[in-house]
This record gives sequence, structure tokens and C-alpha cells, in this order.
Amino acid sequence: MRDATLGEMDPIMTALRKWEMKSTAVHTKLLHLDTARENIRRAIKERRVKFVGGYMVMFDIGADWFTNREVLIEQFIMKVYEHDTSMSAQDAVNALAIVAQDYGVPAIFAGDTQTGHMISKYQTAGFQVLGVQLVKEI
Repeated sequence: MRDATLGEMDPIMTALRKWEMKSTAVHTKLLHLDTARENIRRAIKERRVKFVGGYMVMFDIGADWFTNREVLIEQFIMKVYEHDTSMSAQDAVNALAIVAQDYGVPAIFAGDTQTGHMISKYQTAGFQVLGVQLVKEI
């Protein structure tokens, strides 16, 4: 696992555009590429984007509304480097625990908004289903 660099923004954005085209998630329609670019750039500068093989893992560290303890909040896992087969999506999910340990946080919050694509990987890594994320288009 390694930190992402600003020099990787072009392949990240290319992968994000591909993800936008194939994603089945309802909220993908809300994607604003300029905003995503700036938020990813900020996260890279703050060392909140890692690469696990060809997979980008973006996260945040913060306290949820009900606690004063910080947790790791998984924001996005995406395959950026298709040619890199050294690690799997499962490895990227498993790496979240290493990052959480590095930050000294007691828990990881993660989600699967791709209608089940990642849920089995999270469960294999020991995650428990806490609830269901819902969205309503207005």
C-alpha cells in the first residue's frame, strides 16, 4: 500500500469517467467531475488516498454524529490501473484495517452503493451489515 500522488490525477479521473459510464448506482447521476477532482486532490494532499495495487482507496477520518471518537470512513474504492493485477478488490478492502490501525481508530464505516458489488468483499474482511443505505431522487 502506498500514498497516491497528485501526478496520478489524470489516470484517476479517467477511471472515474469510466466508472460513471458503467455504474448502476442511482447517485452516480449527481457526480460533478470538477467537484470530484478537487475533493480527490484535497484528499491526496491530506494523505487520505492510498493505492493497493491498482485500486484507489479514499477515506476520511472523523467522528460520526453519535460519538466523540474518530473512525475511518471509507469513501470510495475504485480500480484505476487496470493492468495492475497484483492486488484484488478484496485486498483493497482488507487494507482499510491497516489504515485504521495506522490512525489508531476503533472502527471502520464502509458502504456498498454499487448494488451489491462490494458487499461480499466487506463481509469476507469481517465487516457486519449495519443497515441499508437508501436514496430517493427528487
